[in-house]
Amino acid sequence: MKRDNFDFLVKFCATQYQAFDALSWVPLPLVDAKLLAVAARFLSMTYWFGHDEVLTQVASTLDPGVTEPNSFIKEAAAMGFEFGRFSSALKMEISHHA
Repeated sequence: MKRDNFDFLVKFCATQYQAFDALSWVPLPLVDAKLLAVAARFLSMTYWFGHDEVLTQVASTLDPGVTEPNSFIKEAAAMGFEFGRFSSALKMEISHHA
């Protein structure tokens, strides 16, 4: 994943953590829809972010295949989405704004 996309996605998701708005996810012209779908699906599966069902719907709207477990893993791997790195960076960004 490109550094600019990563940084934007971390900041965007931190903002969403503070004030969630599902409509803000669709569309985001600066980020690929598949990347947003993978991020939304990943966050829907975490215990700490919240908004699980809505994020799953957002992911499905952006890329219907990403809600399938095998497709989700393949899409994430193809774009170089590192779950641990993203999660750590997002938690750090959230803590800075708390």
